[in-house]
Amino acid sequence: MAEYQNFFNQVQVAGAPEMGLKEDVDTYERTPAGMFNILGWMGNAQIGPIYLGIAGTVSLVFGAAWFFTIGVWYWYQAGFDPFIFMRDLFFFSLEPPPAEYGLALAPLKQGGVWQIASLFMAISVIAW
Repeated sequence: MAEYQNFFNQVQVAGAPEMGLKEDVDTYERTPAGMFNILGWMGNAQIGPIYLGIAGTVSLVFGAAWFFTIGVWYWYQAGFDPFIFMRDLFFFSLEPPPAEYGLALAPLKQGGVWQIASLFMAISVIAW
């Protein structure tokens, strides 16, 4: 029987399970005879036509951390008020630390969040 397959299909091999040597004991009760497809959904590195390996996963995780860090900083600047957050979203900024800190870590409110977000973005871009 023909199946429709294209570039976006995911394939899982679903054959008869290998039960090993046959003994005189009844193995039906202790070994299931089927395929558990849910485990194939998790950990599947194929997202459509794009293979997402370890580096791609690292890139996505650190990119999401960068986005979340900036979002939390904007939320802090809005005073945790959703109306001010939406009104002033395009006016918020993530400022770098002043030159007096040099290459040292600055306090969070004086540019430290910018340094952390820059580290997350650099790791994300390098892993990409």
